[in-house]
Amino acid sequence: MDYTSDTYEVDYHAGLMVITDKLNDTAHMVQLYNRSGRNVTLSQFKSCIRSHGINHACSTFIKLAANQA
Repeated sequence: MDYTSDTYEVDYHAGLMVITDKLNDTAHMVQLYNRSGRNVTLSQFKSCIRSHGINHACSTFIKLAANQA
Protein backbone atom coordinates (compact mmCIF):
# COMPACT_ATOMS: atom_id res chain seq x y z
CA MET A 1 0.00 0.00 0.00
CA ASP A 2 1.35 3.38 -0.96
CA TYR A 3 -0.09 6.72 0.12
CA THR A 4 1.16 10.07 -1.19
CA SER A 5 0.40 13.72 -0.53
CA ASP A 6 2.25 16.93 -1.33
CA THR A 7 4.09 16.64 1.98
CA TYR A 8 4.41 12.91 2.71
CA GLU A 9 4.99 9.59 1.00
CA VAL A 10 4.00 6.40 2.84
CA ASP A 11 5.13 2.87 2.02
CA TYR A 12 3.90 -0.21 3.87
CA HIS A 13 5.40 -3.66 3.51
CA ALA A 14 5.42 -6.72 5.76
CA GLY A 15 4.18 -4.90 8.85
CA LEU A 16 6.55 -1.95 8.60
CA MET A 17 5.41 1.54 7.64
CA VAL A 18 7.93 4.05 6.30
CA ILE A 19 6.81 7.67 6.19
CA THR A 20 8.98 10.04 4.16
CA ASP A 21 8.68 13.76 4.84
CA LYS A 22 9.27 15.31 1.42
CA LEU A 23 9.91 18.79 2.81
CA ASN A 24 12.68 17.72 5.21
CA ASP A 25 13.82 14.67 3.21
CA THR A 26 13.61 12.44 6.30
CA ALA A 27 12.19 8.94 6.72
CA HIS A 28 10.52 7.48 9.81
CA MET A 29 9.65 3.81 10.48
CA VAL A 30 6.59 2.81 12.49
CA GLN A 31 5.18 -0.47 13.78
CA LEU A 32 2.22 -0.63 16.16
CA TYR A 33 1.08 -3.71 18.08
CA ASN A 34 -2.03 -4.33 20.16
CA ARG A 35 -2.04 -6.01 23.57
CA SER A 36 -2.18 -9.50 22.06
CA GLY A 37 0.89 -8.81 19.93
CA ARG A 38 -0.83 -8.36 16.56
CA ASN A 39 0.51 -5.74 14.17
CA VAL A 40 -2.17 -3.06 13.81
CA THR A 41 -0.11 -0.41 12.01
CA LEU A 42 -2.02 -0.36 8.72
CA SER A 43 -5.50 -0.57 10.22
CA GLN A 44 -4.77 2.29 12.65
CA PHE A 45 -3.25 4.38 9.86
CA LYS A 46 -6.28 3.87 7.60
CA SER A 47 -8.61 4.77 10.47
CA CYS A 48 -6.63 7.95 11.13
CA ILE A 49 -6.78 8.90 7.44
CA ARG A 50 -10.56 8.46 7.40
CA SER A 51 -11.06 10.65 10.46
CA HIS A 52 -8.33 13.30 10.04
CA GLY A 53 -6.84 13.16 6.53
CA ILE A 54 -3.50 11.92 5.26
CA ASN A 55 -1.31 14.86 6.36
CA HIS A 56 -2.54 14.74 9.95
CA ALA A 57 -2.26 10.95 10.01
CA CYS A 58 1.34 11.11 8.78
CA SER A 59 2.36 13.80 11.29
CA THR A 60 0.80 11.75 14.12
CA PHE A 61 2.55 8.56 13.05
CA ILE A 62 5.88 10.41 12.78
CA LYS A 63 5.45 11.40 16.42
CA LEU A 64 4.76 7.74 17.26
CA ALA A 65 7.93 6.74 15.40
CA ALA A 66 9.96 9.14 17.55
CA ASN A 67 8.56 7.52 20.70
CA GLN A 68 9.60 4.06 19.48
CA ALA A 69 13.28 4.97 19.12
